Amino acid sequence: NPSFVIGPPVLKRATGVSVGTFVSMLKGELKKKGVRSSCFGAVDVRDVAEAHIRAFESKEAIGKRFLVSSEQSYSQLDF
Repeated sequence: NPSFVIGPPVLKRATGVSVGTFVSMLKGELKKKGVRSSCFGAVDVRDVAEAHIRAFESKEAIGKRFLVSSEQSYSQLDF
């Protein structure tokens, strides 16, 4: 699974998975559905943007994949 992307949204709509998950948590919807037993890394959206720029500017990045994530895993309850 990809990392949970957090940080200030560019758009005012809450259609992204990460934003939608936070909205669900804040509305208390996880009390009804329960919390999944999964763990995932977290990353700030600004760090993702910087990684995209660095990869775009580097010839060595062509054809390669990069992981941008925290070293620690988190559950939904951690957030």
